[in-house]
Amino acid sequence: MDKQKCEELWRDDKNWKGIWGVYSCPQDPRVVVPKRCKWAGWTVNFAHPAAGKTIFLFVLMTAVPTLLVIFLGYGTMANVLLALAASTVGLIILCKHLSSHAS
Repeated sequence: MDKQKCEELWRDDKNWKGIWGVYSCPQDPRVVVPKRCKWAGWTVNFAHPAAGKTIFLFVLMTAVPTLLVIFLGYGTMANVLLALAASTVGLIILCKHLSSHAS
């Protein structure tokens, strides 16, 4: 599917549910898409078969580095914040990549 078709699906109000703007479009091949207000980040396409696995991956990418810092004995506030910052940057890069690639 080309980018133009993905953009049309993303713009269709029928694919956005509720006041929180949950995106659910089985035709869209992307598992991660920009939020309605693109400046606000990304959201998961909850109709995609890999949505659950993607959310689990995002939780792991955030929790594991932080927990490793704490359990390895390096749990100063600066190190925990650094681990969280690194996790956040990793998530941003991954979401940007996933949202720009249509199958």
